[in-house]
Amino acid sequence: MESREIRILSHDDLPHAVEVMRKAFFYDPLWVYLYNNEKNRRKYLEKFFRGFLSVFINKKNVYGIGYPVKAVAVWGIPHHVNSKTKSPFRVLFPMIKLFISPFAIKIFKVSSVFSSFATLEKKYAPNIHYKLESIGVDPDYQGKGLSTKLITPFISEAQMKNIPVYTETTTPLNVGFYEHFGFKTMEERLFSNMKLTVYSLLMK
Repeated sequence: MESREIRILSHDDLPHAVEVMRKAFFYDPLWVYLYNNEKNRRKYLEKFFRGFLSVFINKKNVYGIGYPVKAVAVWGIPHHVNSKTKSPFRVLFPMIKLFISPFAIKIFKVSSVFSSFATLEKKYAPNIHYKLESIGVDPDYQGKGLSTKLITPFISEAQMKNIPVYTETTTPLNVGFYEHFGFKTMEERLFSNMKLTVYSLLMK
């Protein structure tokens, strides 16, 4: 890895960014629940993150470190200068194929979980806020401070503007990680039938 500087990722970075996120989320409780079979999990993680990251790359909201990229963060930034430059159809087009595939049936299975993401965000961050949509580091490069580099500048920027920062996770181990940066757990919403918990985290 030649550089540890943050940069905005482009579609040229997409293959490596997808691989980073696929590895980082391979044992995420939500994805394990969706696809217990590891081969299918790998397949649909790649499909999902190819579409998901394409959406945010179009909005210039995907940040990374390394050539090729080894760590990725997707940030929702209020009043982002590029957020209005694309039509909604063009922005969401990369996800269309995914949601008319068998994956859509799986998503319906956990629709209550995804609905809770929106509900909790509206409950605890109803006004203008920064949103850490997703973050992942290649397991071979974890423990080298890359997550910190992808989080702290945005937290500092938000604090300077007196704007809260919001995120959520379904991975219990991530809660302590976020609390280390100053996030507070606002709510733990349990989905006992799936053995999943959504943790809502906010930094004011």
